[in-house]
Amino acid sequence: MIEDALMQIASDSAVARAVPRAGQLAESLFEARGSGDNSDRETVLINLYLCLHAAGAAYQQEESDTLAAWSGLDCLPGGMLPLMLARHLIGPDSVTADLGAGNGLQGLLLQRLCPHHKTRLLEISGRLIEMGRLYQQALNMDPQQVAWEHADVAQANFAGVELIYLYRPTRPGDNGNAFYRAVAEKLAAHDRPLTIVSMADCLAPFLDDRFENVYANEFLRIFRLPAA
Repeated sequence: MIEDALMQIASDSAVARAVPRAGQLAESLFEARGSGDNSDRETVLINLYLCLHAAGAAYQQEESDTLAAWSGLDCLPGGMLPLMLARHLIGPDSVTADLGAGNGLQGLLLQRLCPHHKTRLLEISGRLIEMGRLYQQALNMDPQQVAWEHADVAQANFAGVELIYLYRPTRPGDNGNAFYRAVAEKLAAHDRPLTIVSMADCLAPFLDDRFENVYANEFLRIFRLPAA
C-alpha cells in the first residue's frame, strides 16, 4: 500500500512538474516491479520515498528564524517502519497529529494505510505545506480528513488529538529542550487518552509521569496516557 501510494503521488502530473526526479523514479519502480528483481525494487522504492519526503523544503525568513530559535531540524525522513507500527494504534474515529510534518508525506501515508477521522499536519514552512497539498490531491484524499496547520508546533493546540506522531523536530540541548518542555507541558494538560509515537525520541525526559512507555526499540518509543 505504501509503494502504491508513493507511485500514485509521483506519477501525478502536478507533482511530476514540481519534482521531476520523482516521476523518473516512479517509472523505474514500475519497471523493477515487472522484472521481479526485488533488490532493485527495494532500492528504487527507498529512493522514491526519500525524494518525495525532501521535496519543497524551503523556509521564509520568519519561519527560518523560528526554526533556528528552537534548534530545529530540517526534514528528517521518518522511514516506513514507524508507519507500519503506528497504523495498529489508529481506528476509524481517531484524530492524529504529525508535529513538524514537513510536506505531510508521513501523515498522508498513515491516512492511506488506515483511513481515520482527521489527520492534522502541523508545519512551520508554508512551502512544504504547498507541496503536501499536491500530494494530497494526487492521492484523491478527502479534504475533510486532512487539516494543514501553518504553525510553530510549540505554540499549537493539541485538543481532541488521540495520537501524536513526531520525529525529533529539534536538536537536544538548551533551545531544543525548551521546545520539548513546551510541548510536554501542553501534553500534560491533555484530558483524554493519548498515544505518542516518537522517533529518535527526545521527548521522554519532559513527559508527565502519567505517560507510560509501552513500546521501545532502537529507533522509536511509544508512550500512552491512559484515561483519567
